[in-house]
Amino acid sequence: MKPAGNGRPHQDRRAGAPYLRPLVLIQSEPRRAGVDTLDFEKVRLELISNHGIPASEIIVATGDERGLEQIDADYPGGIADPACPVFDDPVVLSNLEGTVLNELSGLAASRIHEGVLWAHNDSGDSARIFAVVPDLTAPALTSVQVISPTELRLLFNELLDATSTGTAAYTLAPGGTVFGVVNGPAPLTTVILTLDAPLVAGVLYTITVGGVKVGGGGRAGASGTGGLDFPNGSM
Repeated sequence: MKPAGNGRPHQDRRAGAPYLRPLVLIQSEPRRAGVDTLDFEKVRLELISNHGIPASEIIVATGDERGLEQIDADYPGGIADPACPVFDDPVVLSNLEGTVLNELSGLAASRIHEGVLWAHNDSGDSARIFAVVPDLTAPALTSVQVISPTELRLLFNELLDATSTGTAAYTLAPGGTVFGVVNGPAPLTTVILTLDAPLVAGVLYTITVGGVKVGGGGRAGASGTGGLDFPNGSM
């Protein structure tokens, strides 16, 4: 089964390090007469039907099914053999950032609350669990300041993805083009825009933002509009 990860074992291997096989182990419930349990057949069906895992990448090891033993028989290095086709390169499903938890362990998706992950902090914490929920709100433009006739400072209400703050994300009207962007200091919530021509005194300008993403999560891009009256005003 393809585990979530950052591909580091494969990068290290290409650099000459010993091969390291990433694994995800899932323990099913035992079958019991007259009781509906999550046995290995239901787990396998869930992985194939709802998570897109190819059947060929799922190995079952029970008292009756000896999938791992067959892998050992087919490949000299067993499941750690680089030629074993069961596991592919890891796929990054998401990044979990913006949390005060230092070391998350035991991640489990809630069966009742969609999008909620239960976890505990494994870094010297007490015996408690946390509900980790996604922040689905894109960053919003909250302030526009005129630094000089050719420079604007934009302030957002959330951390920004530095790779999404390029010149294409901003439109100035009437006229004018943003031809340079300097990201502010960490934590990144501000950007400074350089214009191709000076602002004209007494003209009401509108700066429109589209496509700037939140830092860490890659959510939908920020959108917003700010008005400024050079040289007296700001949004």
